[in-house]
Amino acid sequence: YLIGKRIGQGLFAAIHEGLHIVTGEKVAIKVLDKQKLRNDFYANRHLYREAKILRYISHPRVVQLLETFETDNNYYLTMELICNTSLADILEENGKLSEDRTKKYIKQIIEATDYLHAQDIIHRDLKLENILVDEDDSIKIIDFGLSTFTKTRREKANVFFIRKLCQSQCGSPAYTAPELLAIDEYGPKADIWSIGVDMFAMLTASLPFTTQSADIKELHQKIMSFQINPVPDSLSEDAIDLMFKFLSVDPRERISLSNARKHKWLSN
Repeated sequence: YLIGKRIGQGLFAAIHEGLHIVTGEKVAIKVLDKQKLRNDFYANRHLYREAKILRYISHPRVVQLLETFETDNNYYLTMELICNTSLADILEENGKLSEDRTKKYIKQIIEATDYLHAQDIIHRDLKLENILVDEDDSIKIIDFGLSTFTKTRREKANVFFIRKLCQSQCGSPAYTAPELLAIDEYGPKADIWSIGVDMFAMLTASLPFTTQSADIKELHQKIMSFQINPVPDSLSEDAIDLMFKFLSVDPRERISLSNARKHKWLSN
């Protein structure tokens, strides 16, 4: 591969445009610094998990891993190259979205998330920044560093995963489901909460739970007590109804993806 310009940067990894020398295929290459990973157990674990899960899945709404390799200094994850525009970028540029456009994206996010859950995978970080929009205005979910399997499943490589619901806190604070904040057992319904946050953000150009300061503890308290920001009167009753069903504090009462598909707002 020829590694080109950098298109993304994280604490432990940089994402570059790349070119396969033989085929001429344009790709995205995630470059991870071994030295930095060596000094951080959790980052190392997330890298392993991301590569393992991406090998396991294939769906048009999810970024596709092509191959992995390493050198003395770096690990490389080669993935399909997607237009580097996220839903967060679209909101920043255009402000809130119409209900029709939001509906289109929510349907696609549900489709992708339903596929992941069928494979016993929880994404755990379904924020707007991790949902890219391609040139056809279709979404692709990226960044599986915090994802996990929920059940024991033998992979083709004969790797076993522990059967249990998760008990670790993961994800971006403003998108975190209440059951994660309670350090309670949680499952795929945590992703459904995040879809509700995404929907609120797309329809209002703001997050449902915010604080004046950067106090994470205060933010957590607002989420746990459901001190949600005001919903604009301009939104339809059906949109508000589905959004609040996604954002049910009790995961047992939170709407399932199959029922969300049948909801009046999405089925119209």
